[in-house]
Amino acid sequence: MKSHQTKQLYFNFIAPYLFYLYIRIKKNIMPKVILEFDSITEQEEMLSAINGTKWSAAMWDLDQELRKTTKYGNSVITPEKEASDIEYQIAEKYRELIREILSGYNLNLEL
Repeated sequence: MKSHQTKQLYFNFIAPYLFYLYIRIKKNIMPKVILEFDSITEQEEMLSAINGTKWSAAMWDLDQELRKTTKYGNSVITPEKEASDIEYQIAEKYRELIREILSGYNLNLEL
């Protein structure tokens, strides 16, 4: 009798829920996420959560400025002139460094 009840529970409740989760994951549908911050002492954490996309955009802009040097030879120091070899090497190294640091936080610049 208990085995029958377990099967009944599985097929009536658990299996449909697992199927629902599978479909959501397969379709790449994220569930709703609610972040709660209870007091003024958590204000810094709240601002970090809210400003995450701004930080991402700022890092993207920085990388694009360095890319202008590595791809087009534009100088960051003297915009009207061509970048020197050392400026090119520094820009290339900093682009690599940005990616290494972001990777350490399990982040990337690609959308």
